[in-house]
Amino acid sequence: MAKRFTDTEKWKDDWYLSLSNDHRIVWQYILDNCTTAGRWKKSFKLLNFCCNTKLTEENFVKIFNGRVIDRDGFFFIPKFLKFQYAKGLNSSQPVLIGVREELKRYGLSAV
Repeated sequence: MAKRFTDTEKWKDDWYLSLSNDHRIVWQYILDNCTTAGRWKKSFKLLNFCCNTKLTEENFVKIFNGRVIDRDGFFFIPKFLKFQYAKGLNSSQPVLIGVREELKRYGLSAV
């Protein structure tokens, strides 16, 4: 089980506050369920079950436009990396080696 940092300032963020309650829980769900490299495997059946929502992929893309990058089979959350690894990815820690390898494997950039 991965441990994640959470931004307590999100409750003051205009974008976050503009989301409906359902969309805020969906956002938290994908942040909690993405890989350590910020990739969330598309599974709207599971997302909707866990969040008690009826969100379609089309609506998801509209709501989180600019926050996620749509790739075949997954969404990438670039800001996840900046927040979770504020000191960057240039460390020999095993988790960061794994993050770099995953980014390379899927052709993603740590923006």
